[in-house]
Amino acid sequence: MDPIIAATHTDPYPYYARLRAEGGLVFHQGLKLWVASSAQAVAAVLAHRDCHVRPAAEPVPKGIADGMAGKVFGQLMRMNEGERQRCPRSAIEPGFALIDVVEVNALVSARLITPDADGLYNAMFRGPVCVVAALLGFHRLRAGRSVS
Repeated sequence: MDPIIAATHTDPYPYYARLRAEGGLVFHQGLKLWVASSAQAVAAVLAHRDCHVRPAAEPVPKGIADGMAGKVFGQLMRMNEGERQRCPRSAIEPGFALIDVVEVNALVSARLITPDADGLYNAMFRGPVCVVAALLGFHRLRAGRSVS
C-alpha cells in the first residue's frame, strides 16, 4: 500500500500505523515523495517557507502568467502568500472561528447531497457558493434565486 491507495482503501489504518511507527517523516521510494505522518512533522512542513503554495519568485505559474488566466490567478488570495495577501487574510481569519461546522454540514446535507449526477453537480458547482452565501446571511427565502 502507498499514501495514494490508502486515501481510498477500505482499511488503511494498519498502513497508517506502520507510517507512524517509522517516524513522523518518511520518504516513499516508489512514489518519490515525502510523507509527513505526525502532527509535528505536518506542522513543520506547513511552516517551512519552501513548502508554501507557490514559489516566492513565481506567484503565477509560468505557463499562464502572460494570459488572462494569469491575471486572475495572480489576484487569488488563497494562491498567494506575499505581504499583499497578509492584510486581507488577517481581516477574514477571525470570522472563520465563528463558523459553526454543524451548521455547514446541515446546509450541505439539506441542499446538495443526493445520490445521483445532479447531487454531484450541485456539490461541485453550486455547493460552495450556496454555503458561503448562507454563512454570509443570504437566505433562500429572502434572496430568491441568488442563493439557490
